[in-house]
Amino acid sequence: MKKLFLTVVSLFFCLVTMAQDVEVDGNFFSRRYNKITYDTNYIVRPKCKWTFKLRTMTLMQEFSTKGEFEGTTFESNLTTGLKPKLNVQVGYMGIALAGGISFNKLKGQKDLDFDVKLNMYGKKFGFELGLSGIESLRGKYMLDVPGMDGIYIDDSLYIEFPLDFEVPEGKVSQAVFNFNFYYAFNNKKFSYPAAFTQMFIQKKSAGSILAGGELHVNTINIGDTVSYDELFRLRNVTCGLGVGYGYNFVLSRHLLIHASALPYLVLNSRTFVRNYMEGDGKTVVSDFPELFVVGRLAVVYDFNKRWFAGATGQVNWSNVNSRKLKTGNALYQVFVFLGIRL
Repeated sequence: MKKLFLTVVSLFFCLVTMAQDVEVDGNFFSRRYNKITYDTNYIVRPKCKWTFKLRTMTLMQEFSTKGEFEGTTFESNLTTGLKPKLNVQVGYMGIALAGGISFNKLKGQKDLDFDVKLNMYGKKFGFELGLSGIESLRGKYMLDVPGMDGIYIDDSLYIEFPLDFEVPEGKVSQAVFNFNFYYAFNNKKFSYPAAFTQMFIQKKSAGSILAGGELHVNTINIGDTVSYDELFRLRNVTCGLGVGYGYNFVLSRHLLIHASALPYLVLNSRTFVRNYMEGDGKTVVSDFPELFVVGRLAVVYDFNKRWFAGATGQVNWSNVNSRKLKTGNALYQVFVFLGIRL
């Protein structure tokens, strides 16, 4: 996880360095950034190269599983509760890197949660690469073997079934890798980055059909509170393609409201599940079709050509089922920000 984190950060600085190096020559990055292929009655690009945003982020995640393998049934319901964080985003010529730290950690309390995102939002095409680690999940876990009263873990420990207990914070770790991209068909009049990176300014209301893709890797580890380190492990890999719609509503020359929804049809979803009752675990392929939905809202207010403020919200929802395993995942994020263009 640390290696992936460093890779994402290094990639951002590598892209920025490339952009600065080729800017004098007028090559890819500067041509891409400055080329006008859009309707300037609807979209304009600010005369700046850098954007800085200070953001507060409130996050809540819910995760559930229910399954059965070879006579062993299990069920979990986990949530982070509301997690406020301090978040900073730095953008350069269309490339942006964002990272956050929880307020608990700023207070000196132990908190191992982290998240970092690298995105490049363009007029037509954009992508986002995200990496997060969460150890604040808590909730309930149940394990049962019908027809069996219990099992000896060793000579001194006997576990009775059904095993049903509260999982406190610190006993669950989650690692999430996410890559998604979009293509805006009405890119001459509609600007996705005007709502989310503020590297464009939307002058008139416009909407667009959006096409996109998603790759999502989610790993959950649940440790028992008694004597063994790993009670349950789940790793889900999901990929899909989708079509949705986004709209930028300009109320005045200062105020923009954005709304979009992009449902993805899951083309393939595989889940590896292991608990201490089963040695090597099993891989389950989900039923077809399944959906993965991403919804976004944004409000942006431009005080002038440099200073801006606003709020964004995002909901990621998925429910992937197979005959022996059901998983549900919901992520809610709200950002409130103040930014400047330089």
